[in-house]
Amino acid sequence: GWAEVYNKGKYRNIYISRNLSEELLNYCNDNGISTGIVFRGRNREEGISPAGVWKNMKYIAEQVGVPLEKV
Repeated sequence: GWAEVYNKGKYRNIYISRNLSEELLNYCNDNGISTGIVFRGRNREEGISPAGVWKNMKYIAEQVGVPLEKV
């Protein structure tokens, strides 16, 4: 599917693979998230930090040849 995110002053449409969508839904279900922000900043209780998400996205991009400026 697709998601619209607001980043750096712009709205951006991003593609979400079926596998990632399932993982996100599982994460949300496990953490009682039904609406709103999925990943919280420094005040989050538990879960994946924004820095952790970035690190994983960067690793995946390198593995499949996506330029880092596109991540």
